[in-house]
Amino acid sequence: MKHLSVPVSDEFDETIRKRMAEGGFGSMAEYLRHTVRQDLQRADEAKLERFLLDGFESGEPVEMTDEWIQERRLVLADRISNRRGKKRA
Repeated sequence: MKHLSVPVSDEFDETIRKRMAEGGFGSMAEYLRHTVRQDLQRADEAKLERFLLDGFESGEPVEMTDEWIQERRLVLADRISNRRGKKRA
């Protein structure tokens, strides 16, 4: 495990310690790990939201029947096969 040393202002240190106490964190490291995990989760949620919006804005809706799914699988398999063939050439 790596250890970090981060210089912060007195005001920022006070804010961190206050948030630690309010959140019931036993150490600054525990609080910072929690804060980083929250930041990563927010980033993942923003990415998912962007993917969903891109999907909604991508065109007309398609009914996903078993036949449609099988067709998409065949198209995907063909694309993968073509890419592998180009890499060998």
